[in-house]
Amino acid sequence: MAREVRLEISEEDSEKFNDKFVDLTFETKEDGVQSPVNLTLSKFDTSTDLPIVDLLNSENQSITEILKKPSGIVRLTTPTKSAPVSAAAAASLTCLFDKPATIQPMTVSQMPMSAFPANAIFAAGPTDISLRQLSLDPMPDYMYAKLKEECALPDSQLENAPEFGSFYAAFIDERWERVQCIRASKIDKQAYCVYLLDVGAFQYVRKEAMRRLNSTSPFKKMLMFKCKIGGIKPVTGGEVWSRESHEAVREFFEAACGEPVVVEPSPPGWSQWKQLNAPGVPTCEARLSCCGRDIGDWLIACGLALPINAPIPSPNSQSLLAFVPPPINIVGGRI
Repeated sequence: MAREVRLEISEEDSEKFNDKFVDLTFETKEDGVQSPVNLTLSKFDTSTDLPIVDLLNSENQSITEILKKPSGIVRLTTPTKSAPVSAAAAASLTCLFDKPATIQPMTVSQMPMSAFPANAIFAAGPTDISLRQLSLDPMPDYMYAKLKEECALPDSQLENAPEFGSFYAAFIDERWERVQCIRASKIDKQAYCVYLLDVGAFQYVRKEAMRRLNSTSPFKKMLMFKCKIGGIKPVTGGEVWSRESHEAVREFFEAACGEPVVVEPSPPGWSQWKQLNAPGVPTCEARLSCCGRDIGDWLIACGLALPINAPIPSPNSQSLLAFVPPPINIVGGRI
């Protein structure tokens, strides 16, 4: 017997998330027919007139949390600034576009076990932060400059539809990015879901904004890794973080103005981050700090997180009913 339920999302947000929800819960078969994907019911709260539920996908990820993550690609480091590519410079490049490019993530064994500095690249929330070891600089600058030159070559043009699982370049937010094509969009037949290999986020892009990669490029490694803030949990219990906590994490790193982040991996150390069909990059739970400020402690002070062993407050707790985050000024030494 069917029963009407809802996710823990406001009416205002539900309209904005409609297309994204369809994309998460339906798949398109080879014959073009859309059918629902298999989801697991992980929450069924009947304390309200309309029961509140949550669903888990095949990768054990909360549909509610995925929807609440801020959308769009917001980079946290200063974009690479490279000079315009002249026709002569582009012509002098030795490139091959007739073979598939190969790009591999760094292995778990290559990651440091003790504290190390890193650049913050992308932050969707407390459990999804993309960083890159500071010791790899300035390699990313060279890689982006070279990629821009190669995408200006006529041979890089993509004539046929991109192959799922293959690597390409895509023009996203005014910059060429290395991406992996994940699947076709379920909403727009001319768009594709791609994974930004050097940012650690998914995005939709149309075929005309994609290019083939140079198979002879020396840049064959993904330099990005993923991190989850250790030692904290959501104030309401469970595994779902509030939209405010997602936004606060991003604001914390933006306020740092590109200053290095100190990463202190927690036991048991490194494992693999896996989403959809994207490459499994190294990931760890860690303490993260910037300019001497610990982000986990700051989220706790803001009332957006609890220490991992702390009891969950009552739903009527004043700390949950009314809270205004303090201003952020990391570089100035004040939070």
